[in-house]
Amino acid sequence: MAVKLRLSRMGKKRQPVYKVVAADARSPRDGRIIEAIGLYNPKTEPATVDIKEERALYWLGVGAQPTTTVKNLLSKKGILLKRELLNKGLSEDKINTVFQMAKNLGGNLSDYTVWLLERSLKTMGLRVKAQNENAQVLAEYLYANNKVAKVYYPGLISHPEHELAKAQMKGFGGMLSFELIEGLNADEFQKKLHSLRQLLNAYP
Repeated sequence: MAVKLRLSRMGKKRQPVYKVVAADARSPRDGRIIEAIGLYNPKTEPATVDIKEERALYWLGVGAQPTTTVKNLLSKKGILLKRELLNKGLSEDKINTVFQMAKNLGGNLSDYTVWLLERSLKTMGLRVKAQNENAQVLAEYLYANNKVAKVYYPGLISHPEHELAKAQMKGFGGMLSFELIEGLNADEFQKKLHSLRQLLNAYP
């Protein structure tokens, strides 16, 4: 008999709660359920996923096919990984060690993600230095502009925490904020900034 691991809806209208069930694959969607092996509630924060690991491993071991949603739930609970490790002949103790390491260290990054991270780190110093320098130039320009009321940037001598920032940091960061003088239309200013961004993006 072909068996499918799928969801079976319970709960009220607009408040769905699902049982994770092993069901006869030949039956209709709401057809014969062989066994309930878990519960899934997507309405909680975070979503509640409670699956009987031993029973899920049993059904997977006898060839039951999970639906896409159930497969994602099994993966989230680490059941698919445990099945793969069991198939490779690892003992329960070794599997528990792997799970504990994964919990403490996190999952592995993909090869492509590692390559992107490595490439990014090589130029990080240059990019942060340029951000600091550009922010300093922009802050000084805005500070000297008669249409700007206040500029908040620790790289400016006028900033109340300038000396503290100077003692603590090698650069003053790439972020700043400012206030326009009264009477200027902030909406129009933002529209012009948006147009400028589009213009800059048009050039590599």
